[in-house]
Amino acid sequence: MQVGDTQRPGPGYVPAIDGLRAVAIAAVLLFHLRPGLLPGGLAGVDLFFVISGFVVTGSLLRRPAEPLAALATGFFARRIVRIAPALVVMLLAVSLASVLFIPMAAEMTMVRGTAVSAAMGASNIFLAIWDDAYLARNTGLNPLLHSWTLGVEEQFYLVFPLLFHLRRDGSDRVVAAVAVASGLSLLTCLLLSWRFPTLVFYMMPTRFWELGAGVLLRLAFDRCKRPALPGWAALAGAALCGAALLFCFRRPLGDFPMPGALPVVIASLGLIAIVCLRPAGLVAMALSIPPALYVGRISYGLYLWHWPVFVLFGWTIGLEGWANVLAALALSFVLAAASWHLVEQPLRRAVRAGRISDRAILAIGIGALLACAAVTTLLFRAEPVLALSRHDQPNVYVAAPDPVGCLSTLEQGRIGGGTRLSWTPHCPAPHASGTLFIVGDSHANRWSEAMPRFVAETGATATVLTHPNCDFPALSAPMARKPTCRAFYAAATRYLLRTLKPADVLFLPSLRFPGRAMDEEGLAVNVAPPRPGTEAEYVALSRRLAATGARLVIEAPIPIFGSPAFRCTDWFNRDNPVCRAGLTVDRARIEAMRGPVLARMRRLAVTVPGMEIWDPMPILCPGTQCSALRDGRPLYIDTNHLNYRGHMLLYPSLRAVLGPRREVGR
Repeated sequence: MQVGDTQRPGPGYVPAIDGLRAVAIAAVLLFHLRPGLLPGGLAGVDLFFVISGFVVTGSLLRRPAEPLAALATGFFARRIVRIAPALVVMLLAVSLASVLFIPMAAEMTMVRGTAVSAAMGASNIFLAIWDDAYLARNTGLNPLLHSWTLGVEEQFYLVFPLLFHLRRDGSDRVVAAVAVASGLSLLTCLLLSWRFPTLVFYMMPTRFWELGAGVLLRLAFDRCKRPALPGWAALAGAALCGAALLFCFRRPLGDFPMPGALPVVIASLGLIAIVCLRPAGLVAMALSIPPALYVGRISYGLYLWHWPVFVLFGWTIGLEGWANVLAALALSFVLAAASWHLVEQPLRRAVRAGRISDRAILAIGIGALLACAAVTTLLFRAEPVLALSRHDQPNVYVAAPDPVGCLSTLEQGRIGGGTRLSWTPHCPAPHASGTLFIVGDSHANRWSEAMPRFVAETGATATVLTHPNCDFPALSAPMARKPTCRAFYAAATRYLLRTLKPADVLFLPSLRFPGRAMDEEGLAVNVAPPRPGTEAEYVALSRRLAATGARLVIEAPIPIFGSPAFRCTDWFNRDNPVCRAGLTVDRARIEAMRGPVLARMRRLAVTVPGMEIWDPMPILCPGTQCSALRDGRPLYIDTNHLNYRGHMLLYPSLRAVLGPRREVGR
């Protein structure tokens, strides 16, 4: 989200750039409201990045050359005045709302970590580390996810004065430095996009080229004589760039930022150049109508507030139906306007009118952000007391039993774009000689919660290898059909073949249903035969793994539901349209859904020596009706992922399957 100074009348001011901001925020709003209507609307963020680089460079060019310390101090002070006040207000308000209305917010949607890191200008780093893919299934549950763009810009602002300082020795050096940095950023983005898409999406070094493009355009205006641009050429160029931008909004050309952002950046540069070369032309006039100018001016606040409003609507009354959509939009605009008129503008006027030094402004701003981080932390710690939700606050976790004083240490790492977690026991008595390996998608990752207990009880080591949406082995389609999982599949397979020993156990839990398995279309997909070659592939892979001598245990499909338990169990969300499907389902329907998958698993168990099937169904669904609740409390965090209580309900059964044969050394 671009947060450069909203331009005021004066040298270098082009009103139409505020109109371009309005176009960008409109695309982002529509994408977040209804992604199907504008699948590439997220490209509005890339337009914001280009505008930011252009505008911020212009603000520095209008200032005299200064020593680096003075340049950086003044620049950071102006950025803090522009960014911090509205950001602090939003973070505090949204953190409180999250504590009130989002069950298990700190655990399930990482709101606590996102809030604190956003106050530090680092939420993009936090989200990249946790591999929270922006378009993943549950990202719509985190009301602060959008703050990643602020992290990108704030980190860009940290390095930009260092580059711009070269202006003292001639503008050519600035151009060269920004061009080289942008080129390296673009090359890095291109090379890493396939293997590390989440990292490339969130991190500033792989986004620098987008802001750098705007910087270079503004430097070009400063260095070169502006060519005369005929009206017909401006119209033709604007039509071409506008059509390209609209096409990218409607049909994104690949993943973001590479290659999807590349045509967006080029089109954005073209539009900015046209409105700057002909500020009184038809294109600039069309972008300068009063409504567009006003939306452009409040676009920072609108970006800050719209996503939390949409997400919190989703957590409470829902965002389905035109009435709720219009209410969410109206509230977003009201909050953005209030931010502009009551927070942003008054503080900026006060700073301009006062005699506060840049250093004092910098100190006050940093202090306010640190205080914001501290207050949000306290709010989340007070969640059990403040929360209106009475279901599963973060303190429900039960400490792992430790009958023999067996402690463990956790080591975290990456593997093929996925995550590797390893627990090593430190036991006074001899411990088990083998290792428990858990490999699969997010369902495998959820079992990480039980690993400290397993290690404490058995003295065994445990390793979890996971990647979102990468079931292992893939029973429904060849692994090559999942391009985002290829690197993980290859790396996990190599790791297991190199590491597995006869005393080890390989546990394979994953979601084996399609994402929409509860509707008729999804059910039809689920019962259809797998794609040709799938069975031969997973049988061959399983045989290679079993040849190591390790035991292989595959988890049978668990019940899934049409509504998410954690969003449909409190008084303020029970009428949410997302809850209409209910929290129960006939066992017969679940058995019909999982029948084809179970048949494949049974054939696999017959074909592969050492393969076993562990079925949690009798525990999770003992009667004719399966329920997402037990004793009135949720067992699931959404429609298909078990929560800690659900895993602890299954733990004794799984422990009996995985553990006893491993304790040969105890």
